Amino acid sequence: MKGILKIYIRSADTKQTETDSIKKFLSESGFEVLPVEFMDKNKSPIKENQIRYFREGDYLSVLEIKNLLFTEQNIEASIKYMPNLASRNRTKKGTIELWLK
Repeated sequence: MKGILKIYIRSADTKQTETDSIKKFLSESGFEVLPVEFMDKNKSPIKENQIRYFREGDYLSVLEIKNLLFTEQNIEASIKYMPNLASRNRTKKGTIELWLK
């Protein structure tokens, strides 16, 4: 499943060197990781790291990502299921977002 997943990283206040390290780690772990999107920390909707997914079938992959980030990078992240975006055909199976506070 790793090769099918696309991970989008959104960062509000994480330094670029840290996000580059996370991106490299996930890529080396077999995931397709797209360029990091940096957001204005004052406009960020999150207060904690989150892994967001949109299709029920992606749950096991999200758990794997969560565990890898914690055990290998010491990054804690909550999991957030957002099926409403999938139901409007705004996301495809295998789309995962990692939001860094």
